[in-house]
Amino acid sequence: MVFQTRYPKVLEADLKSSENMLNPKILPLYFRFSECLLQNPTLKKMNKILATHGSPVNEISFGKIFIEKEGNDPKFHAMVWLRLEQEARTSDQ
Repeated sequence: MVFQTRYPKVLEADLKSSENMLNPKILPLYFRFSECLLQNPTLKKMNKILATHGSPVNEISFGKIFIEKEGNDPKFHAMVWLRLEQEARTSDQ
């Protein structure tokens, strides 16, 4: 997982803290979550296809991150919104 690789200390601190979104220990996770989502292989493939149609993802937003810990592999759950860029079309398209 990208998050584990790039930000192991942030993830470790979050897993030790409560799941309260107002907990200051969770804020670093929030600031990096969108970046890691963009590196997700599924989203990368989807974005590549969307880009060929003139609508690549240009913004990610999310709500309520929940992390389940199963062994050494945390599982992230979140509501995610992808905002697509819409290229201007000419009259002949």
